[in-house]
Amino acid sequence: MIKKLILLPLLMLITFTADAQKVQLTNALKFESGIYLSVESFQKNQPDYTWEELITSAYVNEERYVAHIEFIKKKVLVNGEYESIMLDEVWGFAINGMPYIRIYNESKDLKHFAGLRSRGKLCYFTYEGYKIEKVPMTVYDPATQKAIHTQYIENRKEVIIEKVLLFENGDIADFSVENLKKWITDDEKLKSTIDDLTVSEAKNKLYKAMLIYNDRNPVFILEN
Repeated sequence: MIKKLILLPLLMLITFTADAQKVQLTNALKFESGIYLSVESFQKNQPDYTWEELITSAYVNEERYVAHIEFIKKKVLVNGEYESIMLDEVWGFAINGMPYIRIYNESKDLKHFAGLRSRGKLCYFTYEGYKIEKVPMTVYDPATQKAIHTQYIENRKEVIIEKVLLFENGDIADFSVENLKKWITDDEKLKSTIDDLTVSEAKNKLYKAMLIYNDRNPVFILEN
């Protein structure tokens, strides 16, 4: 009777580990193709729908890590029509192993999908946007060539917007020195190194510091 009580938990443990395994999240990990309706599905690498279950019209530029989806429909007829999935319901998707997440591009007032260029505990992505800058416009006297009036006008400049997805909670924030220091408090050595740098040096080494942090602080996906 005692032997049975001892063997049962061991048997359950063996069954659990056989069915699921931990896989480290790196750029080498291929995400399962399909759409993810929540960050929880993404964290498990388990799409809610595979592409084979859907009818969709999408444009994906893999070189620029950007994608647009026109519509998504389930291959399920409801009153003679395929049931639609609203784009606002889609958290992200994966194609050819690359994950894309839905973002709202405020500067362009546009919703689209951005590919996660670097993946780990901190997932890095970018997208193109606009930055409004005020630039001087000067009026000169044609006779004397002297400035007689200067006013500032708004100029729209195209910029690359850098963001980070915190894999463990799904939060998205600006990729900045200030934010990185908040995220790496559990790595005292790296944080101390960043603190010792000048502002300019820290900005130049920001991306490399993120890669070092991800390498030292791995995050895992439990796959079935």
